[in-house]
Amino acid sequence: MAKKISSATIKEIIKENQKEDKKLILKTADADIEVIIKPYISYQERTQMVNDIANNCYDENGDYHPEFFDVAYKIALIEYYTNINTDIKDSVNQMHILCENTNLIEEIEKHIEGSVEQIWLDAKDIIEWRNEQSLKSNAWDDVAYMISGLLDKLADRLDKMPETSKEDADKFAALTAKLGNMSEDKIIDGILKFHNKDN
Repeated sequence: MAKKISSATIKEIIKENQKEDKKLILKTADADIEVIIKPYISYQERTQMVNDIANNCYDENGDYHPEFFDVAYKIALIEYYTNINTDIKDSVNQMHILCENTNLIEEIEKHIEGSVEQIWLDAKDIIEWRNEQSLKSNAWDDVAYMISGLLDKLADRLDKMPETSKEDADKFAALTAKLGNMSEDKIIDGILKFHNKDN
């Protein structure tokens, strides 16, 4: 049986094979600015990075804007892989102009380890999942609103019927209270059972 490779040995292998930081010079009118590009980030940082990309594609009202994706992706690469501060005034426009006027993003993508495309795909997967959840939530809100409207109309009609007994009114009140405490799954199951029974 082959000998197990220890954690210490794994660390030594990583140390001997890891890429060095890359230095990229960006020029200004007065000086040359040294940008450090890291080849690696931790798994936790990578997870946070793809979530940041996804988060920055939504406005303050929670509405999704696909046109934000490209700049969100570029800002995340700069924030997590370089020594450039992205937490500055008007950072979105500043970072956009910086990327348009330099080869910074191309250099980052060439130097970092792992699949750049996978970062892009992971962020897209998060966005797709969130949008699907939002659609489901909105659909249930529509159903709940419709049921609420129907119950209100039914209550109004019962109130106008002189033969409605207090017992019937109490039963209806109990039913509406019960519906309010039921989960959407239970209500939908009940509707489906009722439908199948009639058919």
